[in-house]
Amino acid sequence: MIMAAFGFLLENLSLFIVVFFEVSNLMVAEVEHYKTASGLGCEACQPGTHLLADCTGTTPTRCEPCVPQLTFSTQYNAAPSCQLCSGGCHGHAEEQVANCTVTKDRVCGCVDGYYRWQHWGHCQRHTPCRLGFGVKQLGSRENNTQCEKCRHGYYSDHVSLTQKCRKHTDCSALGLVEMKEGTRFSDVVCGPCPTDGNITDHTAATSGVTVDPGVEGQTTTFGFDLGTVRNNITNFTIDSVLERPAAQISCYGRCMKRWKVSCITAFRLGLF
Repeated sequence: MIMAAFGFLLENLSLFIVVFFEVSNLMVAEVEHYKTASGLGCEACQPGTHLLADCTGTTPTRCEPCVPQLTFSTQYNAAPSCQLCSGGCHGHAEEQVANCTVTKDRVCGCVDGYYRWQHWGHCQRHTPCRLGFGVKQLGSRENNTQCEKCRHGYYSDHVSLTQKCRKHTDCSALGLVEMKEGTRFSDVVCGPCPTDGNITDHTAATSGVTVDPGVEGQTTTFGFDLGTVRNNITNFTIDSVLERPAAQISCYGRCMKRWKVSCITAFRLGLF
C-alpha cells in the first residue's frame, strides 16, 4: 500500500516537472517571437540588434546590429531601428559611470560627495552630520548621508561626513578621574586627582607646566582650571557620581571636603 502511494507521487511529480518545463518554454517562446501583420510567427531580434526584414515561410527573420556607442536595444524586439544613446552627462556634479553599448544606454551618476536627489533627479551635495550626531551610513551616489543622534555615553564634536558617534573616554582605564562630564557634543575631561597641595581655586594657564602646587595663581602639573573642576564636581548629580569607580568617588570626596562643600551635599552623595 505504501509503495503504491509512493509510486503514485513519483509519477505525478514527473508529470508536474514535464508540464513546468513546457510552460517555461512557451513563456520564453512568447518573449522571443512576434507575429507579422499577416499572422506569421517570426523569431524576434536579439538584444543589440533591430529588425531588418520579417521572416517568410522559407526565410528566417533578418536582423541588423546596433551601432556601438550610438544606438542600442535592451531586449528581444521587432523594432525597425535601435534606440539612440542618451546625450552626455552634463548635469551639475554629474559624470559618466558606464558607456553606451549595443545592449544598454549610457549611465550617468553623481561625482564623489554628491547623490541623486530623487525628488528632482539632479545631483545634491551630501549633508554632513551636525554636532551631537554621528554618521550612521556614509553617503553614496544614490543616497544622502544618514545621521543618528549620539546616545548616552557617546559624542560627536565635529560637523562631519564620516565621523561616527565616539564613546566617551574611560578615565579610570587611564588611571585618571573624570573632571568634567561628557555630553553628546564633547568628550569627558580626565585628569589626576588633585593632591592636598593643589586643591585650590587657581586658574591653569598652559597644559603640562609643572610649578609649585602650593602657590596660588599658578598652573597645576595637569594643566586645567581647578575652579572649573570645582564647579563641575559640585554640580554632578547624585546618580552621576555614584556611577563612577570608587577611586573617583574618593577623590571627589577629598576635593569637596577641602573646598568646604556643604555637609548636607557631601552626605547625600555618600562621599564622607
